[in-house]
Amino acid sequence: MASMNDSAPNYVPSTGGKATLADGSMVQTAHVVVDHVTVGPKAKRYLNVQIMPRSGNEETGLLGMNFLGDFPHIIEAKAGTIRWQ
Repeated sequence: MASMNDSAPNYVPSTGGKATLADGSMVQTAHVVVDHVTVGPKAKRYLNVQIMPRSGNEETGLLGMNFLGDFPHIIEAKAGTIRWQ
């Protein structure tokens, strides 16, 4: 099972941008480079991330292939978990 690490990464501010969501809508983003991202037992350093606006009170995020692509995994959508292989 994966969860975000409680320690917040340091980041280097960068540029703004736009992202297209799955429903076709566009949102403004902030592009930054974080010094580390840890999800369960997996970690990467100096990762490019896009920060999107929150939707209501939800704590949500998207974990992209620039992280997931380096680690064999299975996403168990119904359980809301990532199983690392």
